[in-house]
Amino acid sequence: LLDYSRTKKLMKAASIEELALLMKQAKEEGSHKPIFFIGAGASKTGGIPLANEIVSDILEKFGDSPKVMELRDDASRTYSTLMECLTPFARKKLLKEYVDRAKINVPHIYLAQLLDEGYVDFVLTVNFDNLLLRALALFNNFPAVYDMAVLKDTNLSNFKEKSIIYLHGQYHEPWLLHSDKELEKAKQALPPLLYSINNQRPWVFLGYSGEDPVFDEIIKLGYFSQGLYWVTHNNYNTNVKVYKELI
Repeated sequence: LLDYSRTKKLMKAASIEELALLMKQAKEEGSHKPIFFIGAGASKTGGIPLANEIVSDILEKFGDSPKVMELRDDASRTYSTLMECLTPFARKKLLKEYVDRAKINVPHIYLAQLLDEGYVDFVLTVNFDNLLLRALALFNNFPAVYDMAVLKDTNLSNFKEKSIIYLHGQYHEPWLLHSDKELEKAKQALPPLLYSINNQRPWVFLGYSGEDPVFDEIIKLGYFSQGLYWVTHNNYNTNVKVYKELI
């Protein structure tokens, strides 16, 4: 693998104008439009906490749980291991509290408008919140929604364009994919999904850290013929794994 500093130098910076032109041309020509992939960073300003903040919240609220107490150091107290310590009811209640307090934010309003006006083909999300769906409702747009945590029909030809695909599940569903064991089960369904929608579409990653098993499946897609755009917050450095293994 290339060293971190050299890998950064090999990256090509793209302006927002370039991405806007690509999206405009795709719409005008009737060709495949971008896939937007959103992570926790897209929901942060809406009031949904990041993974490290949820870890702190779980330790505060469930610190006396025997399962949590068995995790004796910070290295073992990760988001996935702590989620596995909670019962399905406790986990659902915790996430619902976040969503109930959250407000629609600017990133989701802009993305909803891009979807509504036909500039985006698919939105994939590893988030559990409904901020994008709430933003789309402002435009009287109610798209098809697919939840990989509960999906039983694996016929991917039924996936409609301009749809929202939850890769980890939604906060209100009986099943959420947040522990390592749960995510491993989902990995079997991810490759055919990603390959089926990848066809000649640019990818735009927004607010995503690349620190979950979904990222391993994205790497396997290989060459992105229509381009891959990794959007960060201001000049925040993307983690080393993203630089080395994807970009």
